[in-house]
Order: sequence, then structure tokens, then C-alpha cells
Amino acid sequence: MARSPDNSGYVPIPSVGHELGVMFGFVGVFVVATIIYGFVWTAVNKRGLCREEERVAGMRELLRQRETQGEKLLVDDGTPIAS
Repeated sequence: MARSPDNSGYVPIPSVGHELGVMFGFVGVFVVATIIYGFVWTAVNKRGLCREEERVAGMRELLRQRETQGEKLLVDDGTPIAS
């Protein structure tokens, strides 16, 4: 018995193009969001590093001022800080 041409093989569902579009659209949005997140992460880290450098410079200046005024800098247990 011969097969009829109507049942001759695989027939994809009609929404394959839409499903692929949604899938690749999601992947594209994910890649863009990851890149934007990377730029934001870098900017925040740079700003934090600048603030930390300013804080350390301020602490060093404060220590220099106190040393020039003759104050002894003590640790919590009362021992002087080694210079």
C-alpha cells in the first residue's frame, strides 16, 4: 500500500518562526542587559575606589597633623602606634 502525499513526513508547527523570534529576542535582551550591567558595575567600582582613596588620604593627613602636634597615637589597649 502506497503512502499518500498528505502524510509524507514532518510538518513543522506554524508558530516556529514566532517561537524562534521570542527565543533570540530574549537572548539579545539578555546580552544587552549584561553589557549595561558591566558598565554600571565598573562605574560604581571606580567611584568607590575614588572615595576610598580620599578617605585614606584624609586619615593620613589627620595622622600627620596629630604627630606634628606631639600627640601619642594609641591603640585600644593603650600601646602607642609604631611609626
